[in-house]
Amino acid sequence: GVRHQGPFHALRSRALQASEPPPTTHKGPIRMAITVDDLPQHGPLPEGVTRLQVHEKMLAAFKKHEVPQVYGFANTKHIDETPELAAALEAWVGAGYPLANHTYTHPHMGQVGLEAYLADIDANEANLQRFSAEGQDWRVYRYPFLEMGDDGDQARAIREHLANGKYRIAEVSIDFWDWAFNDPYVRCLKKGDEKALKGLHDTYLEHAAFALNWANAAATDLFDRPIPHILLIHAGAFDAEMLDELLTRYEKMGVEFISLDEALADPVYA
Repeated sequence: GVRHQGPFHALRSRALQASEPPPTTHKGPIRMAITVDDLPQHGPLPEGVTRLQVHEKMLAAFKKHEVPQVYGFANTKHIDETPELAAALEAWVGAGYPLANHTYTHPHMGQVGLEAYLADIDANEANLQRFSAEGQDWRVYRYPFLEMGDDGDQARAIREHLANGKYRIAEVSIDFWDWAFNDPYVRCLKKGDEKALKGLHDTYLEHAAFALNWANAAATDLFDRPIPHILLIHAGAFDAEMLDELLTRYEKMGVEFISLDEALADPVYA
């Protein structure tokens, strides 16, 4: 069925059908906040690599490129089941980056129902309070699978629940489906398939560049002005491997990294 969607989900749908970005005359810097989903555990791991190492590699790239306030949207059920994963979240917060709510178990709301879905949001809060540094605002919400509701009534009920909890919603304007690369990366690495790994490397960067160009042009066309963008990536092993090159590519394309707070302050995200 068709799920309730906002304007940025419409951008993603249009991007799937586009062979080229729409034209734009905007030549200034492209302001972009970066957000990371599915801490502390996303996708498979290569042999001998830990979740802590994945997070540390991502953090090192963010620090190298001076990316501010990278929110990590966490599903903390994994920590309660596997306590050693706590080190990954501790490293994230220790680097000065905030955590935020991505639900406790990352459910499909259509499978669990509205009441259980809202309870899953609330169940994540104790661990967010436990791990967050003093003064960090963890009351920012990212919808799992970017699903906002099965219909308008459900979508309104979820937004009302979030508003009552004093949450801001972290929309997404750029999503190049980075999550899809993590499984084949681990498979090809295990096989030692260097040709396939090179293909994954090149395709990842190509998708990222296309998504940036398309979203920047489409958003300017849709809103009649440039907007600050919000990029979604995931805490996966291949993301960690590629992050330094991804940030370099984006810088060369004119990206200026900003905080999520700055992006969300734009009226377009209200």
